[in-house]
Amino acid sequence: YNVADITEPITANTDCDGDGVLDVTEIGVGTDPNDSCDYNVVDITEPITSGVDCDGDGVLDSTEVAVGTDPTDPCDYNVVDITEPITATVDCDGDGVLDVTEVGSGTDPNDPCDYNVADITEPITAGIDCDGDGVLDVTEVGNGTDPSDPCDYNVSDITEPITAGVDCDGDGVLDEIEVFDGTDPFDPCSYDPNSITEPVTTTADCTAAIELTKIADTFGTDVGDIIYYTIYVENTGNVTLTDVSLVDTFMDINGNPLTLTTGPSFDSADLGSIEGTLIPGEIATYSATFIITQDAVTQGGVSNSVLGMGVGPNFDVVDDVSDDGDDFDGNTEDDPTVTDLGCLLIFNEFSPNGDGVNDTLVINCIENYPENTLEIYNRWGNIVYEKRGYFNEFDGISNGRSVLNVGEMLPVGTYYYVLDLADGQEPKVGWIYINR
Repeated sequence: YNVADITEPITANTDCDGDGVLDVTEIGVGTDPNDSCDYNVVDITEPITSGVDCDGDGVLDSTEVAVGTDPTDPCDYNVVDITEPITATVDCDGDGVLDVTEVGSGTDPNDPCDYNVADITEPITAGIDCDGDGVLDVTEVGNGTDPSDPCDYNVSDITEPITAGVDCDGDGVLDEIEVFDGTDPFDPCSYDPNSITEPVTTTADCTAAIELTKIADTFGTDVGDIIYYTIYVENTGNVTLTDVSLVDTFMDINGNPLTLTTGPSFDSADLGSIEGTLIPGEIATYSATFIITQDAVTQGGVSNSVLGMGVGPNFDVVDDVSDDGDDFDGNTEDDPTVTDLGCLLIFNEFSPNGDGVNDTLVINCIENYPENTLEIYNRWGNIVYEKRGYFNEFDGISNGRSVLNVGEMLPVGTYYYVLDLADGQEPKVGWIYINR
């Protein structure tokens, strides 16, 4: 019959479409008595005989009604009840894999953490982190890491709490603690030893090392001028250093102790660490100053070095004494940073050839030391020139007590001087070169 033709009460107790609802009931509630998929579950009073799967979930409606799942909801079913092909294009658990694919591959279409990454064809809508690495599965699939491997993730992608309870690099510190500490959960040499809670399983060679360089800059060397010191502290090992500290040694060039005006004080670290911590390859910068005093000038200069120390993850203490940064000084020692002060300066080369230019050995400010004594020796250790109260008059001519006669012109070559300023300090020694 046509529903539109009905004019009399229905008295037949029939269910023509086999959906379990009597036609008279369907007419009364407005569902179609000729459509076995148009009915209300609450209206069912008869056995379902239609043999249909109205929601396409692979489970016959009669089975769903019997077990209590919803025959009109393609996501409300039991996998064990599936007997028909799944025709509904749905991803009920939001894992990005269609239910029909999951059933075919043996994964659970109702478990958003039971799927094969290779089967994903739909957007992942489940906001879950199945492997507990702190990165949502949708993010991991998007960037190519494995959402089922708690040790395959990018730290920068973490948005959730890490719940996996794993130590991916085997350094004895759980990943969630390393992320909190700011160390690298994939580097067995990057960890805080205070955070170790697990057995250490790595065999990595973790080396703690530190190196210091101290540079001095000044725009004047007289009393009241300022020497600006910059100290570079570099972590040259492959482990994080903690408790980084400096001990400065400051004195004049004759070994008398002096005191810096300011510092050393921490300025910054190029990779962002706070004071006292250096990650591998990081360089921290410290600064200090000294306002030049009369004592420092009188002594002729200042010498500054700093001892840097740090603690590795195995509580091993490493240290280094600063170098002056001169890589061309011919040695690999840690040289103190020396700044000559005052105006005393010896010009090492001169050419006594009578042209009126650079004809004598000039020592700047020698007039400030009238009681000085200058001695010059040849390479065999014979004295070729000496003068008490020297005043820049040596023109390359011997004045006696040498292998040459008095008044003879010394040959071209290198000679060595001893200059005693009679100021109570050690004599200055060095070389000069006579050219013609």
